[in-house]
Amino acid sequence: MVAFVVVAVVALVGWSTWRIVRGGVTGRWNRPAWWLLLAFVCLVAGAVVWSAGAFAGGHDIADTCRRAGQVYDVAYREEHWQEPRQWFPLHNRCNAAYDAVPGYVNPSVVILAVCTVLALGGAVGSAIIRRKKP
Repeated sequence: MVAFVVVAVVALVGWSTWRIVRGGVTGRWNRPAWWLLLAFVCLVAGAVVWSAGAFAGGHDIADTCRRAGQVYDVAYREEHWQEPRQWFPLHNRCNAAYDAVPGYVNPSVVILAVCTVLALGGAVGSAIIRRKKP
């Protein structure tokens, strides 16, 4: 069941991306549906990047740290126990110097969230402009 959902979402994102590119080339970017597809693709991409960061530590962070060649600092983890549990910014540190969450995750989540909001604003704006046209 999970595999079906993943395949369906990937197919929908692929179709949406194709429609976005095609609409940009053919001049359909001024329609609300184009902006909604763009918002959808940005939202899904943001969710994928966030998930990659949220699960970067794996099931056993101590094992993940060892595989990365880092020291697992129990005292640091006990002092900063809330960091791996927060939604944003994502952190899952082995010690004070090494974070298991890749450095691109948090900036990408912010950029994709902003792009989603801007695309939704574009959809609203294009709908208003289309309504005002005679």
